[in-house]
Amino acid sequence: MNKIKLLLIFTIINSSLVAQEEQELKNILGVSPLQIVNGVRIKYERVLNGQITYGGILTGYYPNPKYHDYSGVQLAPIAKLYFKENAPKGFYCQAKILGGIYSTEIDIDNYKTRKTEHRTHTFASFGIGMAIGFQAIWGENKRMVLDMNLGLKHMGDIPMPNTKEHEEIFPCNHLEDWHLIGPASIIDGLISIGYRF
Repeated sequence: MNKIKLLLIFTIINSSLVAQEEQELKNILGVSPLQIVNGVRIKYERVLNGQITYGGILTGYYPNPKYHDYSGVQLAPIAKLYFKENAPKGFYCQAKILGGIYSTEIDIDNYKTRKTEHRTHTFASFGIGMAIGFQAIWGENKRMVLDMNLGLKHMGDIPMPNTKEHEEIFPCNHLEDWHLIGPASIIDGLISIGYRF
């Protein structure tokens, strides 16, 4: 009789610990290994309920002479809607707002002094994006996460100093790879490897 009571107590404690552990795994922290070409990307996601998660993606861009000559930081708050009530795994659609501050080295021809000025130009850019994706969770304790998505985004023009009157600014988008692999890439994707806690 004592063995049965002991077994029953052990089963109750074990099942409550498993349920508690499963319930507490609401956070995901991930990194994007493919981003290292031009930056470092960290993703945070938290479960709100069975279908919705929210979080943010922080990306730091650094100059890479092979691809571009700008640097900066971008923050993108995200919200995900999972198609079945099993967030944070399975197929989902994602919406995000993007904002960042960047800088680049530019040469400005000063027509008054007839000299070329070299200076750092700092500017901000904002946008929105949508994507569809799939997030897989695996491992013995269901803690490893692989997140993949693909979508589109739009960001505003880059304000650059006017070469004739450099106190004025005009929009242009001639920074190398700005719309290809940079912060304003029109085709937007993410591959992230993460940990659930």
